[in-house]
Amino acid sequence: MKSPEIIIKTIGTFKGPIAEVCCDEVVVFDGQSALDLIINVSYETDTEKMVIHKEMIAEEFFDLDTGLAEEVLQKSVNYQIKIAICGDFSAYDRQSFKRFAEENNQDVYFIFAESLEEAIKKLEEI
Repeated sequence: MKSPEIIIKTIGTFKGPIAEVCCDEVVVFDGQSALDLIINVSYETDTEKMVIHKEMIAEEFFDLDTGLAEEVLQKSVNYQIKIAICGDFSAYDRQSFKRFAEENNQDVYFIFAESLEEAIKKLEEI
């Protein structure tokens, strides 16, 4: 099986680099795949901040009953990597996910943003 092609772009900001991670396929589908992505991007870009596009994350992430979102958040905290997930979250109208997103947008490790620009701005603020 061929590995998906992951493109990592480094965005320079006044507060240091931010990595934008792009891929046409789902690459985060469990805790280990999230950890692999976090470590690889951090190592390749020497940054502690990254933007991941929503399409790269398995749908199970957005169903809090699966525990995947909490597992990815825990990896982020353990490795001190700040992650912004950007995309359209309007399809996820379950109250528990909305509350999870709102709570984490006040955190320094996990941010939900509607656009790449918003994600970068929020990461610059932390």
